[in-house]
Amino acid sequence: KQETTVYSGNKGIKSLLDDMLNQKQEILTIGASDVKAEAFQYHIEFNLPKFHKFREKSRIYYKILLSEEMRERAKELNKLKHTEARILPKEFTSNSSTNIYGEKVSIIMWGSQPFGILIKSKEIAESQRKHFNLLWKIAKKP
Repeated sequence: KQETTVYSGNKGIKSLLDDMLNQKQEILTIGASDVKAEAFQYHIEFNLPKFHKFREKSRIYYKILLSEEMRERAKELNKLKHTEARILPKEFTSNSSTNIYGEKVSIIMWGSQPFGILIKSKEIAESQRKHFNLLWKIAKKP
């Protein structure tokens, strides 16, 4: 069964982050690069530290691709347990992030009015995982 749900606002984004952790499976992320986005600043301060702490404790492996201007963030993330970050060229700069975990894909659009889309589909998750793995092969260590 396939299903799509839309989440809005910071509470919606928090729900998507919680969903990723509740799956207790590897999380692959093609990361957002717009660090100036209001919502990203909010979550990097309030939700992402808790997200990573719980993820490390639960031994959930996390691989993230970031663009060149996020090199320092990638180095920070690489210090966390069960985490690997790599860098793509600056052409991959985006204000959205794609997260692939289990049979789900979430797309988060950061900005002053953030929203996210959760897609439950084995086929789409597999397709996005292949896309991620191809990009992972060309990405560089920070």
